[in-house]
Amino acid sequence: MSFEKGVLSSVSDVLGNDNAAVFSYGTLFVTCSEEEARSIFHRLTNTFGLGGVKMSKWPTEYAFDFTAPNLPQ
Repeated sequence: MSFEKGVLSSVSDVLGNDNAAVFSYGTLFVTCSEEEARSIFHRLTNTFGLGGVKMSKWPTEYAFDFTAPNLPQ
């Protein structure tokens, strides 16, 4: 849970008050604009490395999967 709390804390200032971020099965789902999603992606790749995060677009939200082999436990 501390990993998830840390990630949510690091992206919370990017998101506006009307946007939501939640973890489900290790994937971060965020309801936000494309611009905010790009900012979140850049912030996460600065932390976990360029290959450490994969971003996908869903119909109403963006999904961020963490793929780095050296993620904190």
